[in-house]
Amino acid sequence: LKIYAGGDNGAFVRSVAITKSNQFLITACDDNKVRWFPLLSDQSSNMIYEQTEPNVLYVATTPDGNTMAVSNRNGEVHLFSTLSTLSMNQPSSLKCFCRSAINTYSGVKRKDLLNLPIMRPLINYVLYKDI
Repeated sequence: LKIYAGGDNGAFVRSVAITKSNQFLITACDDNKVRWFPLLSDQSSNMIYEQTEPNVLYVATTPDGNTMAVSNRNGEVHLFSTLSTLSMNQPSSLKCFCRSAINTYSGVKRKDLLNLPIMRPLINYVLYKDI
């Protein structure tokens, strides 16, 4: 597998990550694409997944290899399940898991969330009002 710093299509490769099992290479490029390539295959130059992420800057995986983080120039970090990426050819956002964990473990009733001293966007997020 060859990766050109200038990209195969002229867009610079900004970040490269390898999954824990060394099975996949993930790239983040200036053409706003996150791409997955198999490393343990005769088809290693064939991309198996591509996702558009505006202003993508960096990609990384967690130590257990189950989560992929994609950051952008706006300072946002998006988390995706690598397991669902492989099985469904589309990563599922971990947003629902984060929301569920906050609601489950906060010990605060939904009606009391409005009185917490936290930012309104976070309250709307936990209450599913941002959907």
